[in-house]
Order: sequence, then structure tokens, then C-alpha cells
Amino acid sequence: MTTLHEAVRTNVLSPEARNYIEEKIELLQLKRLDTLNSLTLAEIFKDRSPFFFRATEHAAHQLVRNCLDHYLASTNEAMFADFEREFAPLLERGNLQNIEPIDIIDCFAKDRLPLWTELLESYDKCLHRLLWQFYQQLCNEDATINWERMAQFISECKGQEHLSEVAEKTP
Repeated sequence: MTTLHEAVRTNVLSPEARNYIEEKIELLQLKRLDTLNSLTLAEIFKDRSPFFFRATEHAAHQLVRNCLDHYLASTNEAMFADFEREFAPLLERGNLQNIEPIDIIDCFAKDRLPLWTELLESYDKCLHRLLWQFYQQLCNEDATINWERMAQFISECKGQEHLSEVAEKTP
């Protein structure tokens, strides 16, 4: 079986597959950057359970990082759905169906060092910005998580989402 590294670094990927990646990679990476630059605490905590957090997470930095990573993973999954749908036949023709398209994209992205570096820097900035907001809004003075405030915040996030859905449906 061909590994990801072998597929990307050698000519195992067909010219058609390589051309498709070259056409789409910058657009996909720019979408990822936009997501990181505009992400809010409300977005990473909506549809989450403060009670689950309280049972499993005890440090603010771990909680925010885990929620950020989970949010980005699900966002990337949705963002790459169209790409994967179009790209999968190209992988199958090259007998590479066991390789995840997102892994190939990341491998190609790393070859574009300025864009990859910007993506990594944006992740760090996003994490630091969200941590700063989290400590200011949802922690006690001693930097411990204020679980009551956390539960209220998540409840308000869900309420805002519901209100925006109602507003969209109203003629």
C-alpha cells in the first residue's frame, strides 16, 4: 500500500490529481484562515454541554484548546466535503483510496511554506485570543472556570442561534 508521503512526494498521484490539488489548495487554505481569524467563543461552545466539561475538563486552557480543535475538525470536514467528493475518483484511479484527501491537502500546503506558516500562526493567534476572552468572561479572579457563568454563556449561545434561525424564517 502506498503511504501518503510516497504518494505526494513521488509521481504516484496522477497529473490530473496534482492539477486538481494545485487549483484548490490555496482557496481551501484561505477559507481555513478566514475561519481562524473570525472565530468566536460562542461558536466553539455552542451545542456543547457545560456539565460534560465540568466532569472532564478542569483547566481553562485545555477546555478552550479542545473545543477549538473539535470545532476546526468539524469545520474542516464540512469545508472539504465538496473537494473530497470531486477528488475521491482521482485517488481511486491511482489506487490510493486509503489516503484521506485532507492529509494530501495538508502535505501540499506544507510545501507552500508562507501560506502554511500563516495558517499555523493564525491558529496560535486564534487560540490566544479565545483564551484571553475566556479568562476575562468565564473565569474567576484566580483563573479558575466559573461554571455557573459558563453554563449561562452556553445557554445564551444556544438562545442566540435559535433567535437567528427564527429571524431567518420570518418573512
